[in-house]
Amino acid sequence: MKNLLLIRRFIRRSLSVGGSLSVGWALLLLSPTLHAQQSTIRGEVSILNSKYETKTRQYVANAQVEEDFDRATPQTTDAVGRFDLVVKGVRDQESITFSVKKEGLEVVNFNALTAVAGQKEGVKIYMTTPQKLAEYRKQYFNVGKTAAEKALQEKLAQLQKERQTLLADQHADKNRISALETNLALLEAQRAKIDETARELARRYERINLDDASPLFQEAFSWFQKGELEHALAILRQADLAGQARNILAERGKISAMQREVLLRDSVQKQRTADVLSALNLKADLHTNRFEFDSVEQCYEWMMALDSSNYNYVFQFAYFLRQQNNLYKAARFYEKSLALSKDEYSRAAVLNNLGAVHYANQKMAEAEKAYTEAFGIRRKLAEKNPDAFLPDVAMTLNNLGVFYSDNQKMPEAEKAYIEALGIRRKMAEKNPDAFLPDVATTLNNLGNFYRDNQKMPKAEKAYTEALDIRRKLAEKN
Repeated sequence: MKNLLLIRRFIRRSLSVGGSLSVGWALLLLSPTLHAQQSTIRGEVSILNSKYETKTRQYVANAQVEEDFDRATPQTTDAVGRFDLVVKGVRDQESITFSVKKEGLEVVNFNALTAVAGQKEGVKIYMTTPQKLAEYRKQYFNVGKTAAEKALQEKLAQLQKERQTLLADQHADKNRISALETNLALLEAQRAKIDETARELARRYERINLDDASPLFQEAFSWFQKGELEHALAILRQADLAGQARNILAERGKISAMQREVLLRDSVQKQRTADVLSALNLKADLHTNRFEFDSVEQCYEWMMALDSSNYNYVFQFAYFLRQQNNLYKAARFYEKSLALSKDEYSRAAVLNNLGAVHYANQKMAEAEKAYTEAFGIRRKLAEKNPDAFLPDVAMTLNNLGVFYSDNQKMPEAEKAYIEALGIRRKMAEKNPDAFLPDVATTLNNLGNFYRDNQKMPKAEKAYTEALDIRRKLAEKN
């Protein structure tokens, strides 16, 4: 039952998932309990980014608010989106989960639907339409892809020009020419990752709430939305985020020695930390999109210094390290994010990625163990909510198919591929635009498997179907 309730807190993501938290999501705090038997969840429900986009915050009236164990009388939000949910029969510090529903809308910050009894401050819930989320996703994907392609071409042209100049000079430094050729090859290899990076950028920011973001973040993000990444980075550079982070860390040291100032300074620095963390996170993503990986790592190092216990940031850093083939360090941070995960959904996401890293590091026993555990968790989650979690089951099955195939466990590999294909076919029947590419990917992998095992008719059939699907997709895009 606990796992079922936790499902409400998260939105399905792809292999890496873990994305950053929306700026301004409030901590869920409640009024003090009465004899550890009653707590009141006070909250506010508004439309995602309404104030940012229209200058006026739009509230969600008549939304239904219910506690998951029926320990509270269901409530309806008022004209300004507010509700008071009195939960009875709870222990002090007990976790309380609830739902917020309104026809045509969905909750964006699912993590805000879990509270702790005995806390004080209110909770902010953000909702929007599925269509609006799709618009954000498409917009941010296009911005990320276009900017990345442009930056890659500019960098390649710059290095190629320098290389040609040196080649024309018989006294040129041979080591420099060799270094340029290496850098050109590395940059060219990044071309295949542009779409994946752009999709991850879109997934990370499609649900971000800008209404309560800092002015710095809003200004930088507005330029990002226009595709002007250099303007966004200029604003973030001017803000001296590293200096702000350094000051925050120094201020923390003072807090411990100045007890009288704790109440004032602690609240201030926490907000500043959140603002700087969110800005650093955006800066890291923008640098990633421009292939400025040293700057990306510096941003994450500052984020780790500011908050090394934040699951999302640790997970993102591990994902970045994996993309850079810094596999041993990636494994270390995935292990850390695994320890920080507080629910089965997050644990499965980490285990899935950790399996891939162990596999790349040739740690086959650890890879199989991680993949198998991730698969077990996701199958259980999918039994309770198939629409949300079956895509993750198929993803891990596909990874297991690759793993078993490369480790000569052919019956297991074929079984995993076929089960993954069956799931993805069913999903594609309901939503072909979203899941037909996954069907084609699994068919292509299955074709590789059959080819390697000399089952040529089956391989040809799988390849042909994958090609037909991709041709049809290419006609549209």
